[in-house]
Order: sequence, then C-alpha cells, then structure tokens
Amino acid sequence: MTHAAPVLFGAADPNASYVVRPGGYVVLVNSEQAVAVVETEAGLFLPGGGSLRAESAEQTAVRETSEECGLKVRILSKLGDAHEYIFDEREGVHYRKEGVFFLAEIVSPEGIAERGGRMCWRPAAEVALTLKQLSHRWAVQQALPNPSVNTDAPSAALRAGRGPPVTLVR
Repeated sequence: MTHAAPVLFGAADPNASYVVRPGGYVVLVNSEQAVAVVETEAGLFLPGGGSLRAESAEQTAVRETSEECGLKVRILSKLGDAHEYIFDEREGVHYRKEGVFFLAEIVSPEGIAERGGRMCWRPAAEVALTLKQLSHRWAVQQALPNPSVNTDAPSAALRAGRGPPVTLVR
C-alpha cells in the first residue's frame, strides 16, 4: 500500500534544530511470517539506513541490507513513506528521519555483515511491538496487514521477559 503523503511519527520540539536524514529500509518476511531485524545495543531496527549523496531510497535500502545483514535483496514494492522525529542519544542530535520503506525478498547471501549489529528473524507480531522506531513498526504493519498478526497481544515469552528464538545469518 503506497501513501501519497508521508505518515508522520513524533512531534518536533520547537526548541530543537533537526537534521533531515533521508533513508531507505526493507521489510523481509520469511515463510514462517518472521521479519528480519537488525539487533543493536540501541534496540531492534529494520534493515536499512541513511542515504548517501545522490543515492535513491531504493539503492540505500539494498546497500544497507547488504552491509548490515550480508544479504542481496530485490525490492518487490514500495510500502510507503514515513517521517519520524527522533533524538539520537549517542550522537546528541535531533533527526527528522525521512524513511522510504519497501517490501523485499532475499536473492542470495552476499558475504559477512558489518559489525555493530546482527540480523535475526523475529515473529511479526512481536516485531510490531518491539522495533525501536514507530515508523519501522508502521512499515511492518503495512507489509503484513494480515489479521493473524495481532500487535495488541504479545506472546507469553515476551510477557515473561524472554525473547523469541533467534536465528543468526552469518
């Protein structure tokens, strides 16, 4: 589902100066309806990131997925645009992230992912609750509007404070 205008998450602090950060992200879903996420010290994120100069959002999403996950992907469709106001505590910077989100599929492994995070598969219903950025949660809901993905009912494992099983891609 493509949206004409970007969906907006968060509110701008009128006393802050924001750095605009365009980017591209992918939602990868496997046959068990699990979603690929990048797990970092800061939390869970969809594969993707900030665009380089003169790089399209689609090119960014493909490049970043290769770097973060060691996977070559093919973009299947655009899910939509979402902008989000965030404060990056590590950098001490306010960002207006202007993300373009895509549904993609894995073409092949492409080598070793960069350090700093690890790619893992998480059940879609849990990802919709645990991704750090609201725009990423929204993208998963756009990719999987299936009623069986109930974002209001986390699993017993999450309620008990345990995460779901993780499969690493090396």
